[in-house]
Amino acid sequence: MSDIVSSLVLLPLAGAITVLVGGRARPRAAQGIATSFTAAALVATIWMAVTHDPQADVAPSHSGAIFYPPTWHIDGINVWLLVLTALLTYAAVLITVTRAHPRTDLYLACLLTLEAGLLGVFATDNLLWFFFFWEVTRVALFFLIGGWGGTDRRPAAIKFFLFTLVGSGLTFAGCGLLVLSHYWMSGSAEFTLNLRQLISELPQLVAASSANTQYWAGIELWLFAAIGLGFAIQVPLFPLHIWLQDAAVEAPTAGLLMLCGAWIKIGLYGWLRLLLPLFPGLCGDLAGYFLWPAAIGTIYGVMLALVQDDLKRLTANLTVSYASFSVLGLFSSTLIGINGSLLALCSHGLSLGIVICVTSALFTRFRTREAEAFSGLASRYPRLAGVTFVGVASLIALPLTSGFVATATVSMGVARIHPGFAITGLVALVLCTWCFLRVMQRVFGGTFREPVIDHPSWTPQESITHAIRGDLNLREMAAVLPLILAVLCIGVAPQLFFSRTETAVSRIIAGQQSPPAAVERVDDRNLDR
Repeated sequence: MSDIVSSLVLLPLAGAITVLVGGRARPRAAQGIATSFTAAALVATIWMAVTHDPQADVAPSHSGAIFYPPTWHIDGINVWLLVLTALLTYAAVLITVTRAHPRTDLYLACLLTLEAGLLGVFATDNLLWFFFFWEVTRVALFFLIGGWGGTDRRPAAIKFFLFTLVGSGLTFAGCGLLVLSHYWMSGSAEFTLNLRQLISELPQLVAASSANTQYWAGIELWLFAAIGLGFAIQVPLFPLHIWLQDAAVEAPTAGLLMLCGAWIKIGLYGWLRLLLPLFPGLCGDLAGYFLWPAAIGTIYGVMLALVQDDLKRLTANLTVSYASFSVLGLFSSTLIGINGSLLALCSHGLSLGIVICVTSALFTRFRTREAEAFSGLASRYPRLAGVTFVGVASLIALPLTSGFVATATVSMGVARIHPGFAITGLVALVLCTWCFLRVMQRVFGGTFREPVIDHPSWTPQESITHAIRGDLNLREMAAVLPLILAVLCIGVAPQLFFSRTETAVSRIIAGQQSPPAAVERVDDRNLDR
């Protein structure tokens, strides 16, 4: 399995190099090469998810390697995030209009490098490699925003980079001190960077002597604060979300898809992978410091979205709301709540990915993202309307969609421990439904009206994008169909998702890395856990 994961991470990097070598003078060829590599990565991740045995990672072996070779660990927590990353990158490459981007080869190479970094972040269990891949993703997004974004792309890219640099710096400092603490308490002759080893050995080391216990009591809260706050910026948790809107609005559409659909998932993944297993006591005692900002962010994001006419700004604000809703499930400390939080992460990425692909199609044809500029598009663009309906249906949690299952499981998990926060999530869902129904009615209902696409201030480069007219074409349908299938498959058969996640989540709840005596199943018989 280690060789397979290594090949999976290297595959997009090989694609990026191939695109740079063979696609500089041929944008269409560059897109074809990138699509081939992303499709191969997608098939590989789906195969890993389907064939993954939840019990296979029960007794992990610890590598003594400090940096090389990298070590990997696939379990229920990260296997679906790998699939999500591959799905969104595949869609991002396909929605790219090659004629609209200068140096399409560099643009696609950045997307493929971003995919490689995300796959590495989610798959590695070595802390140094985790931060290395995390920085790779930040740099790739920085160039995507700064190089191919909107008119204010450079200030937005710098703001994005500096804010997230603070977050990764705090997390790096906390994890570095954690590794040193393990080294000092163990008296070992060498450091360990293996996350599973740190999680499994720290409780025994703390209890081994009174000196260790006293030392850990003095430093535990500081470690918790550094790691927790660093990932909170990445989530982004209210009020640390202020970097997201500028980055999302100025990013190119494919960059927006990767930013909101996959990249911000690193924050919640980091909490689930590091914070909850390493500090189970503090996560319970100090859960309110995460739940209250999450509850505020859930409502605040939707309220901002309600007054937005720009579809990109609407997407950015709803991202804050949905991410905050996932935090509620994560800190419910219940089996159903954490499983639901994982599903909410993936469902949000899939559903919002569909909406972003629609935004890309509208912008490609009409050079505007203002919902007010459209009316009655369903009569002329039925495929566009149908695709939008599926994405919106999942975002407002209609039955038979992944969003419905995610919302139900998170709400039930939170309601068992914090009923008031569950009500907050449901209020946000009602507001979100109102928001999307207004947009859908405005854009696709009523008398047909489309924007005038000729504008005297457009450059030839801007005007050429309007060569694509009519309904969604084959390339655009190929981008959204895998996302639609994933949304519907999870909605119809959620046990396909939960059967992979429940074992890993149960071990986190049990506060140990060994499997519990009896792993409870997330099914219709115990959804009220």
